[in-house]
Amino acid sequence: MASEYITLKELAAELSLDRSNMRKCVLHMGIEPMRVRTPTSRNQQTLAVTRAEAERIRNERQKSGFSSSGKVQRPEFGEFYIVVPDPEARPNRLKVGYSDNLESRMGTYRTIAPFVELVTKWPCKSSWEQAALAVCANAEGTKLVKGEVYDIRSIDDVRNRYDLFFSSVYPNSEAQSN
Repeated sequence: MASEYITLKELAAELSLDRSNMRKCVLHMGIEPMRVRTPTSRNQQTLAVTRAEAERIRNERQKSGFSSSGKVQRPEFGEFYIVVPDPEARPNRLKVGYSDNLESRMGTYRTIAPFVELVTKWPCKSSWEQAALAVCANAEGTKLVKGEVYDIRSIDDVRNRYDLFFSSVYPNSEAQSN
């Protein structure tokens, strides 16, 4: 019978999770673990799932973006963007940032700032994010408001600085205005 199941302890170790998180993950997927006695549990009852259920759990974790080390895998490329959160009231306030799913990010912004306007976006490696953030932070006449939000003199000036930055790190990169 031992070959028919895998304990949550073994599966948790394989997926780099602790046992309580493994149990939550299993229950969240609608899988009811069984209680089994094993030599490794000194014949005490422990939770286990079938081999087929374990494979389903592995596949689901992988689809959710987790690597075998348990860490979320970030796509290599996403987009760096400039948005104006409130173009009517503060046309010279902008938010810059990186996202590997810009459409979803814009949806999130719209819940807070319904009139948010996407100004421009560029293809961007996730590893470039910090350098790209510094481009706006170091622009003359730029004042940090909070986080990645800035008051600036001219959006065109900031856009031109980013065009220059992205053309130097990624020569085929072109701004994609909204």
